[in-house]
Amino acid sequence: MSDRLSVRIFPVRATPVSGAAQQKVLARLDLMERELKHLHTAIIDMRNAVRSGRPGAPLASAIMNSRNWLLSVLMSHTYVQDMLRGDGTGLSGASFPALQLDVLTPRAIKAGLEDAKRDRG
Repeated sequence: MSDRLSVRIFPVRATPVSGAAQQKVLARLDLMERELKHLHTAIIDMRNAVRSGRPGAPLASAIMNSRNWLLSVLMSHTYVQDMLRGDGTGLSGASFPALQLDVLTPRAIKAGLEDAKRDRG
């Protein structure tokens, strides 16, 4: 499997938490699981709308739901990774997980756009 986004150059460091912080992380993981279920439903809705071949609201709505739930999952992932970062800070005390996602998210977007452009012909 190729590393198109160069994710391997960003190590992940994690430090367990306890007490209230642990409870907050576990609650966010529960939320993230619900968000993923919503994202999965949106993907199924997109697939059904694409297969129907009909333009209009169902396809646009499914795409919007997928986008929104993906962003919600990204927020939860960022929260969890930052809560478990220990002393993994980056430049100027910025969160290293946030710096990773600041770099990797645009790379993922660019790769998806390049794939779509290539496949559109």
